[in-house]
Order: sequence, then C-alpha cells, then structure tokens
Amino acid sequence: SVTLMVANATGGDLDEKINYMVVTTPVFTPADMGLVFNMRSTDQVDSDAVGTPCTNGQNVWTWQDQANTNDFIQATSVNQPIFNTNQINGLPAITFDGSNDSMANTTALSFMNVNGQAGTFGCMFYISALNSGSIFGAYGNSGLSYYRPARLLSGSGFQFFKRDESLTTATNVYGSDSVGWHYLLIVDGGTTYDAYVDGVQVVTAATSNVGAQVLDNSVLGRGTASAQNFNGKIAEVWGLSRVITSGEIADTNNYFQTTYNVP
Repeated sequence: SVTLMVANATGGDLDEKINYMVVTTPVFTPADMGLVFNMRSTDQVDSDAVGTPCTNGQNVWTWQDQANTNDFIQATSVNQPIFNTNQINGLPAITFDGSNDSMANTTALSFMNVNGQAGTFGCMFYISALNSGSIFGAYGNSGLSYYRPARLLSGSGFQFFKRDESLTTATNVYGSDSVGWHYLLIVDGGTTYDAYVDGVQVVTAATSNVGAQVLDNSVLGRGTASAQNFNGKIAEVWGLSRVITSGEIADTNNYFQTTYNVP
C-alpha cells in the first residue's frame, strides 16, 4: 500500500500542535479486476497431485489458480515444465522447453472470445529462443477450432489471432518477440481488438465477432492441441471475462513494470 501523511500545524511560537492524517491507498494488482483465472509463480506451484510445493528445478504438476478453481495441470512427467527460482527481480518462473512441455485446463473457460466471451488476457513471459510458439491456446475436443491470443514469429514479431484466423492477414506482425522478458496485454471486445507489448500499444483494430463456440480445453505453453510449443518462461498469466478500461490498462502496465522491474 501507499501511505500519504498530511500535517496540519497550529498554535504560536511556544505552543505548536501538529496533527497528522494518514491515508492508505491499496496498490493495484490484476486480481482487483475480478479474474477468471490467475496464476503467478509466486503462488502455489505443485510438484505432485497432492499439493506439495515445488522447489527449484522440480517438474511442475499443478499450477494453482488463485482466482477460482481453474488450475492448469500436467500429469505426464516428460511434458511437465520446470519450476525455477530467482528468474526475474528475485521472483520464480515456470520454464517450458519449446518441444513438448505444456499445462492444460479442461474447463471451457469463458474469456477473451473463448466461448464467445469478450475479455482481457495478461502475461509476463521470457522468450528463450526464437521459434513460432504460442504462450496460450484454447481448442475444442474435435481439435478443429483454435484460439491463440498471440503467436511468436521467430524474431519477426507477434501475430494475433481470433478463432482459427489471424487478426488481419497471415503476413501482419506486430511488436518485437526478441529474446528476453516481455509483458503482454490483450483486450478483445468482440468487434474491437487492442494489444500491448511491453506497455506499448501495437494493435488497435475493428474485427468481426467470432461468436459463441465451445472450446473445451485451454493450454499454457502451446498454441494448439499438439503444436506451436513455447520456448521460454512464464512468471504470471491471467484472464478475465470483460474489456478493461483505459485506466485499468495503465494500471496493469504499471503493475508489470513495478512488480518485475522491467521498462
């Protein structure tokens, strides 16, 4: 919290009274906005199915959701990412190998035009190698319909998707997907789409609303049911089922900067 002390001095030369009023303002976090899911590597990350917290270098079985019960799980050991401490500003992160690591949630989450719901997606992540991976994806059990908020394009930038199709055309890329830490904020209003990379708006577009369609699975570290694996680290990822305001966008970008000590 931030504390402001206001002094009021009264009295004469020999008799002076100073009264203080203390005003405490809570520091903003994304959880204040009412999230559908919210995973931070500083919260509960488990090495098994019974809730044993991970230590440095252990495989991750469950990344517990702090907003609801929408945990992301990987029960197959060879596909489990790794929990690493002291990755950014003294904080831990989850490392994905870019080959077969991923974590899934089999609840049909309603956010970000997944299942026809407008919303917002936020993530703090590290790109270890330039490949065409995706941080997050959602898909139906049939595997025929996908939603990938953002896909990395091997050093060319980011490509943004709405249900199977790119935001505009397959050749349009935005921002920088260079090796290093980045923070991403996407606001999808159904007929509008705005994206921010490292606090800078890289996309503002009018788009068609793709409409409701059940996407049964959400996955971290991969864009589709079996491809576009992410090579890097995730320190925080969350989503909510509404479009956030301009003030909340500014608060969120400031939160990423101050929490993780990035520009």
